[in-house]
Amino acid sequence: MAVTQLKLVQDKAPDPNITTDPTRVVFDRWVFMFGLHQRRTKLDALRRQVINAALALYDQDLETILLAVDGMAAAPLADKPESMREAMREIDWFLGNAKRIEQCLRWNDRLRLQLEREQAAADAPQDDGPSRPEPTPEQVAAQREALRQMAARMAGRDMARGAAHG
Repeated sequence: MAVTQLKLVQDKAPDPNITTDPTRVVFDRWVFMFGLHQRRTKLDALRRQVINAALALYDQDLETILLAVDGMAAAPLADKPESMREAMREIDWFLGNAKRIEQCLRWNDRLRLQLEREQAAADAPQDDGPSRPEPTPEQVAAQREALRQMAARMAGRDMARGAAHG
């Protein structure tokens, strides 16, 4: 009887914290941008259905839907009653139709413009030209956090105390 020789696999196992499911990616961005508790906020059937419908509406353009989520995090809702603000920040409300998604994309445009202005002002003295090295993972995380904080400020939310419905 022949003995089978096993090969050593050199491929790294996929990171379980990184998903390729576009629905999960959108949901995770929403949780992050609104400062919700990751373990207590669930991707239920309704949220999954709405995210999938939004992705289908935009021909599976994940980036567009992610930009809409970022924009909703910056939505100026301070003039609305608290209960209305909470309802409007739910992913199933703002991804519920094309008109709302388009409004979120406009809010995202304002968010990105404001963030670019602030970063340009901060980088002005040390700008060393167009050749910048690739950002480190720490820098990418810091940029994401800066975007989240900017969105919260624009929306009139205090991220230090957390989201109202997380």
